[in-house]
Amino acid sequence: MSRFEQRIESSRSERGRKTRSPSERGAPALLADREGHTELGVTVAQAAGLSPAVVVCEMLDDETGRALSPVAAEAYADRNDVHYVEGECILERFERGDDP
Repeated sequence: MSRFEQRIESSRSERGRKTRSPSERGAPALLADREGHTELGVTVAQAAGLSPAVVVCEMLDDETGRALSPVAAEAYADRNDVHYVEGECILERFERGDDP
């Protein structure tokens, strides 16, 4: 087992859940090719005049370890004064030609 694999295994045992940190590149034509989290984030960054690099984090439920539901994610955002935006809202604005 490589040192990297050992570190991941150690991290998994410490947290009791799977650890991933893949690097991804958006599809060449971004939203025209794929409507994924990476493409949404890079598109919004570019529209804001920022570098086309984003970090996408999956929020996990403390009890099940599975992805947090949209309702729970929005509640978290409300409790922590964070903006919550659904990907569909971003897609609709770009389809109409509005700024995101």
